[in-house]
Amino acid sequence: MEGENQAEKALILIRSRICNPSYIFTPFSDSPESNYSKLKFIISNSVTDFFIACNNSTLLLGPRGCGKIAVCSLFRVNCIRDADQLLEKRVRSHFSHRKLLFLPPSKEELQKLLEHILSLPIDSSFSHDYAIEFNAKLHKIVGDCRFTEIVDTLSGSDSTVNHLLKFLFRAVCCMDLDFGFLTLENSKTAILSIQRQPKLECLQADCSILELYILVCMMRLEDKEQNSYNFNSVMKEYKGIHDSYQTSDYYARNVCLRAFEHLLQCELICFTENRGQSQSVEFRPVKLLISSHELYPGLKSNRSCPVSCL
Repeated sequence: MEGENQAEKALILIRSRICNPSYIFTPFSDSPESNYSKLKFIISNSVTDFFIACNNSTLLLGPRGCGKIAVCSLFRVNCIRDADQLLEKRVRSHFSHRKLLFLPPSKEELQKLLEHILSLPIDSSFSHDYAIEFNAKLHKIVGDCRFTEIVDTLSGSDSTVNHLLKFLFRAVCCMDLDFGFLTLENSKTAILSIQRQPKLECLQADCSILELYILVCMMRLEDKEQNSYNFNSVMKEYKGIHDSYQTSDYYARNVCLRAFEHLLQCELICFTENRGQSQSVEFRPVKLLISSHELYPGLKSNRSCPVSCL
């Protein structure tokens, strides 16, 4: 019973940490090895409007280096696409003599973050022996190459910290309270549950090459910050891809329209408003219902898919 209580307390503690952004980023902002505070001050004076544009997003910059190259690790939680490029443009004037490189967290940083979130405090209400054993097993899991492969798979589809936290939350919830410790199997179960997404399954199983091309065209239009577009706009982008990449997959307009309508039925795209229902499908504004992180695995699952066009 005592062991089960310890496991329940560990589960509650870790889940509360995962839901607390302030706790998550503490090791990076407090690190004495970085010039985080200095760079944060410089950037904060230049990108107030950028943070407003990110709405309820969280950005963490972990700067490393002070020579000719300033290297920054950019962590994004629910942030807008291409945040690193937008941020670099806005602060470049402050670093005219330096080059800004935005990198994903290193393996060491990621391991540090994971152990910071998942390890138990030694001098606390937890049994000393239980906390020591829990942390030892955790350290072994994090250092396991199989766990590294799971994290690589996870970040391959979405490298944001928010996605990592969702994965950790599911893994922790899979912990066997009778056993009392996290296992590699918990992580395997969590990654499988994340990958079982109806939209992703639809992309991989139900979408034709043409439909994937249409989704890529819509993603490209959104990346160009084209706020409103319709089937006709998508067709112009489709022709542009064909002309630029000389693809062999080029279909007639009526075939494209049928593929477009199938995407609507699959709820991978939708009309942006209910008004104008009397309009022809070609003229009604549409939007994507999937992110680039969801689209990319679908493209990779088919050798003929236009991955390079993204």
